[in-house]
Amino acid sequence: EELIVEEKVGGQEVSILALTDGKEVACLPAACDYKRVFDGDQGGNTGGMGALAPAPFMTEALMERIKTEVLLPTLQHMREENRPFTGCLYAGLMIDEGKINVLEFNCRFGDPETQAVLPLLDCDFFELLRSCAEERLDPTMLKVKEGMRSVTVVMAS
Repeated sequence: EELIVEEKVGGQEVSILALTDGKEVACLPAACDYKRVFDGDQGGNTGGMGALAPAPFMTEALMERIKTEVLLPTLQHMREENRPFTGCLYAGLMIDEGKINVLEFNCRFGDPETQAVLPLLDCDFFELLRSCAEERLDPTMLKVKEGMRSVTVVMAS
């Protein structure tokens, strides 16, 4: 028999959608999705019934730490393993008193976070994606509308 002991992770959950050409990273505004079926964060996990962006607790300094401590080392390791990645790297993180815990990585745009994040962009999204595919991403191409907030609510019965 096998026993797996895992650390219980607390804090605030945040989703980071990072565009990459395999070396450079451009992070879209951080988003928080909401999963509980009832008000007050009660009930079962629905898998995402809404999102808001940017995450209210995210700072430039924290985003820079996520890039330098999580995203760039992950891409570097993938290159070293001869498995370079180009596209959208989705990082599901928990932030607990400054500690960054990685919950998951996916190679896709997250749902419903993407619906909250994309309206905040103030740049040519196609050009961003193309620059990733052509391995010439310049992170300064990513522009975000200043002072804007976005919310997505999923209605289901």
